Amino acid sequence: MKKTIFVLGTLMALVFLLAVPPGCYFDNEQELYGIDPNACDTTAVSYSGYIKPLIQNNCLSCHSAGAVQESTPLSTHADLKNYAELGLLVARTNDATNPMPQSGLLPECDRNKIRAWVNAGAPNN
Repeated sequence: MKKTIFVLGTLMALVFLLAVPPGCYFDNEQELYGIDPNACDTTAVSYSGYIKPLIQNNCLSCHSAGAVQESTPLSTHADLKNYAELGLLVARTNDATNPMPQSGLLPECDRNKIRAWVNAGAPNN
């Protein structure tokens, strides 16, 4: 009788353990969907949404009217597009020996977004 109760108890415990799925697991978004949270999205870079604020925050202190590099203005889309079409915008923002901005190269993602915008024809979007 004790053996039967032991076997039935063991079977019930086994059924319970198999019927209840584990409640926690540690999958993360990258493993589940292949998304790298540190990836740089360069698919929809716009002038007004990304490039203009980037230039305002990093370049206009030197490259605007009345500034140190007034002869190389980057204040308007037309100014920036001109330097983009000449290849100077991508070249200067990626030149580690003479970086622009002078405080050091922009983060790689920012430089990739500039390159993507230039490669798209430097649109005023």
